[in-house]
Amino acid sequence: MGDRVRGHAVLVDAGSGDAANIAAGWEAHVRIVQARGGPSLFVRPDGCIVWASDDGNVDGLAGALTKWLGIPKSEEVLVA
Repeated sequence: MGDRVRGHAVLVDAGSGDAANIAAGWEAHVRIVQARGGPSLFVRPDGCIVWASDDGNVDGLAGALTKWLGIPKSEEVLVA
């Protein structure tokens, strides 16, 4: 993980499940929590919110997950 923060991040999916589906590839590094109402959030292990959406739009989530947690598990298999 290089200079990335180590530990578990948290994804709060307050939408339809689209954010949780995207984050599933990083399940070894991110805890996924379903919520009712409020914004969806991706929170680094150090507590910094690095992605948020209050309208169900998941644009940018995959990029934020990759930036902070590396390539998703499904892509590691393809690269290896």
